[in-house]
Amino acid sequence: GGLTQPAIAPVSTTNRLELSAPVDKSKELQLKEDLDIGWDGAPVPVAVVGAGHGTDCAPADANFRLFYEAAPAPAWELVVEDAGHFQFLAEPTTLQRSICYEGRASNEQVKGVAYAAVVAWAEL
Repeated sequence: GGLTQPAIAPVSTTNRLELSAPVDKSKELQLKEDLDIGWDGAPVPVAVVGAGHGTDCAPADANFRLFYEAAPAPAWELVVEDAGHFQFLAEPTTLQRSICYEGRASNEQVKGVAYAAVVAWAEL
């Protein structure tokens, strides 16, 4: 199967964070190998943020959770439960907004949570 849409979205806070990118479904097993990189053999820390309402545009079998599950430790996952897939973009287009669900959180709130999570992760 071809590439899926990029998925950048938050999930509930745990010890891991998630970021999503296009995934070739035929290479799902390669994803874990691709993440086995690091400095001096140590895994690279990963933070992944996902949307609670993103499956209409980022299907569950090809979204941020795959990256989180494949990430070596340390990893942090954050889900913004009331966010939609495209609410993380600086300027979602009218087409994107009409196709994908938008949560009750405003775009500014969603981006604020995502930015804060990335900064907090970087400062750990």
